[in-house]
Amino acid sequence: MDILPIYRLFPYMEPQIIQILWQSILWGAHSLFATFFICHCIGVGLKIQPDNFVTFFIKYFNEFLAARLRVIIFSTLWFLLFIIPGFVMLIRYSLAEITVFFNPNFLEDRTQDPLDISSKKMGFKLGALILLAVLYFIIPMTIDSSFDHAHLIYEPSGRIFQIFAYTFLILFTYIYLFWAFTNFQEKKNV
Repeated sequence: MDILPIYRLFPYMEPQIIQILWQSILWGAHSLFATFFICHCIGVGLKIQPDNFVTFFIKYFNEFLAARLRVIIFSTLWFLLFIIPGFVMLIRYSLAEITVFFNPNFLEDRTQDPLDISSKKMGFKLGALILLAVLYFIIPMTIDSSFDHAHLIYEPSGRIFQIFAYTFLILFTYIYLFWAFTNFQEKKNV
């Protein structure tokens, strides 16, 4: 995608800064829609969501986006307070989006907050926190450091590999999060 028109919008900014911001926006949009589509596929595969993606999108996207933005805002506030609690709270809030999709009667019962539900479900289980820290921070930093962004402009094959690596990572992360969500539900119901 040519970003020359974006350079013209901000003539006094450094092109590298514009390019990093543009790539961050594209990665954020990719992550948002990839996770939404993966959650839809999980729901269809388990026969708990409608097959029609348009119906699913209309019903859940607003709540999904609201949960994602709230997680980002609250985690950022925790990061501003202290770094380590920011990481912990980001991981504890990781089930918020899954809660929107798979918590029974969530859309009808507005008394429950997905961030509170996620925080209670994740708790401080050290194994889950370490695995999610690896999936959210360590592996993405490794992928980013393996592919220098300046060289990816001229090497589309490296960019394609990076997109597939991130998509696979998102898929694996959300399968694990769904497993953690359902595992907690089974223990609670027993």
